[in-house]
Amino acid sequence: MNKWMILPILMLFLAIQACNPFAKNEVWVDNTFADTLSLHIGEKLFLIPGNTVSSIKIKEGIYTVQATVGEEEVFNETVSMLSEGILNVGGNSYVIYKELFLAKQENYEAIAQKVLKNTNVEVNGKTYENVDFTIIENENFISKDWDFGLLENFPEELESENGEYAISKKIYSVAALEKEWGFWGKHDFSEASDKELQQFLDSLTLELDSIQ
Repeated sequence: MNKWMILPILMLFLAIQACNPFAKNEVWVDNTFADTLSLHIGEKLFLIPGNTVSSIKIKEGIYTVQATVGEEEVFNETVSMLSEGILNVGGNSYVIYKELFLAKQENYEAIAQKVLKNTNVEVNGKTYENVDFTIIENENFISKDWDFGLLENFPEELESENGEYAISKKIYSVAALEKEWGFWGKHDFSEASDKELQQFLDSLTLELDSIQ
């Protein structure tokens, strides 16, 4: 078989894959409830354990989605799921963080001014300084626009096409962001006990040890 016969077959195969009605997208469900989430998507039932992020496979489409925790209905809406993404039945907020990976760290400021939109951003009452954040709120489905998901971490380094820098994005829940990122803004200690102050100082010590 010569290359002129192979090319049309390859193009036909790719077209069939693109229009495949049986193809399924990966959808993540972030169950922030303590108990199991019973999730009905169309005719299918998924059980999502409490306080976990689970991956499910769903065909592209528009679905009636109903979710309960115990006897309580927590979600009942029509949702368009036309891509990979997060099904947000808990009404949670998320943050997409754009990070810059450099071959030479001393070039950060110059390159960041060109490729990032760094500013001070307030999330859940906490201020994060000099970051490129996109805050997502009140969306029942969040189409994938990130490189690293809720269950993934940024790598220590990334290869760049131009040999100078690479840009990548990760999505966080607000709780995960606060846990991983930490918060160094204003603190009100006026009503804190000696024990609470010591716990805060201990947490700072651990945080400093982790970055040394």
